[in-house]
Amino acid sequence: MYSRFILFLFIAITGSFFSTVNAQRKRKVDIKRADVLEYNQVIVANAQRLIGNVVLRHDDVMMYCDSAYSYDNRNEVDAFGSIHITRGDTLHLYGDFLNYNGDSRLAKVRKRVKLIDKTLTLSTDSLDFNLESNIGYYNYGATIVDSTNVLTSTIGEYYTNDDFVLFKENVVLENPDYRLESDTLKYNTITEKATILGPTDIYSEDMHLYSEDGWYKTIDGLSHLYRNSMLEKGSQSLRGDTIIFNRDTKTGELLGSIELRDTTNKIMVTGNRAIYNELTEIAVVTDSAIFHQFTDTDTLFLHADTLRTIPDIKNDEKVIQAFYGVRFFRTDLQGKCDSLVYWTVDSTLQMFHEPILWSYENQMSGRHIEMRSSPIEPDSVLLTRDAFIVSKEGENKFNQVRGRDMLGYLKNQELYQIDVNGNAETVYYVKEEEEIIGVNKSEGSQLIIYIENRGFKKISFLDHPLGIIQPTQMLEEGDKKLKGFIWFEQLRPKNSRDIFRE
Repeated sequence: MYSRFILFLFIAITGSFFSTVNAQRKRKVDIKRADVLEYNQVIVANAQRLIGNVVLRHDDVMMYCDSAYSYDNRNEVDAFGSIHITRGDTLHLYGDFLNYNGDSRLAKVRKRVKLIDKTLTLSTDSLDFNLESNIGYYNYGATIVDSTNVLTSTIGEYYTNDDFVLFKENVVLENPDYRLESDTLKYNTITEKATILGPTDIYSEDMHLYSEDGWYKTIDGLSHLYRNSMLEKGSQSLRGDTIIFNRDTKTGELLGSIELRDTTNKIMVTGNRAIYNELTEIAVVTDSAIFHQFTDTDTLFLHADTLRTIPDIKNDEKVIQAFYGVRFFRTDLQGKCDSLVYWTVDSTLQMFHEPILWSYENQMSGRHIEMRSSPIEPDSVLLTRDAFIVSKEGENKFNQVRGRDMLGYLKNQELYQIDVNGNAETVYYVKEEEEIIGVNKSEGSQLIIYIENRGFKKISFLDHPLGIIQPTQMLEEGDKKLKGFIWFEQLRPKNSRDIFRE
């Protein structure tokens, strides 16, 4: 019996408590002032008509207007003319018409609506503002202005407690330095940080940023972009899984599946990490870095531990620097060295530290190798200091030429002539009707090698050489090779993926 009494008392107390709370929440909108108060059942039934200097109050919300209807049968007010809603010192809401529901605390403001809250001003023609959750909604377009930015969108939600606006459809953010266009954007009104939630373009005077996920701080221009991100400037573009870019310092970092493309010079650099400076136009790429050079018929793939692109003194031209473990592949040309420099202005390629080049059956090496491509003159390759060219003639048979310097000429990307200057030595197989009849070993100062069908056709000395032709069976294996001969076939890249082999 005692327990039943306690239970009954608990239900009565809690019921009374929740009824009180509910009653407080649904408290009627109070009429604080009006010049005229009247009833007119013909115009509006069950309503008090308030005219002139009307002041209404609901909890901590004050409402001012020219005239209003306060309804007897529902906790609701319709107000007209010079609408002004205030709460505390920060929120001010203006308009021409107001429908306010005291139960839901929802204010529907129409025509010439203006919301001023903290650091921003929102202007629209239709706004629903929930004074319980402190969230404002619009669906027919609005403009928001803060200290530095102007934002517009078709649909929006303003969360005053959390100081952010969620923009949807036709989102545009403008300030003196750039313009942002987006599908969906979250904007913090205090930090001025824009969170990208959909396809977004950011335009400045000469730059274009694109991303589908990330954030952008409008105050200092720092951005972190995470999905399908891209930066474009003129004929150059940068892409990466992640782009970190500082608009003020003009510096950026790219991470994951990066791509730096220059359409003017038909080159591209890929990798997994890059650092870029927009002011100096210098980019450094590491982690699986590849330099791609495109032609009408083929593509050169070049890998190194580090790739660096810098602007040349001529506009729109680039210098590509490759450091450590350089290997490259093109269908007609392969190579390796420790470091390399490439100039786009004249398509010059310089190789350093034990460089080796392969072109079909020909292997070229020296202390330094330089290649130059020209649309007018024949392409050339220069081998300096300890130059050595080897051409495979058959199984364990190699034509060889060594000298101080060599200059080779290419037509249709194939060697057809090599000039040897200084300390020239040769070992080559002499043929008669495609049958090897002997080995020519010669020495001289200068000579010219003529190549046909990718093999040695003729060697002409420009002075008086010392040399003999001997049958192959009369020579020891050591006599068939010049000093320093090595066939580096095992180092030769076999395809575009083989450039990563150490």
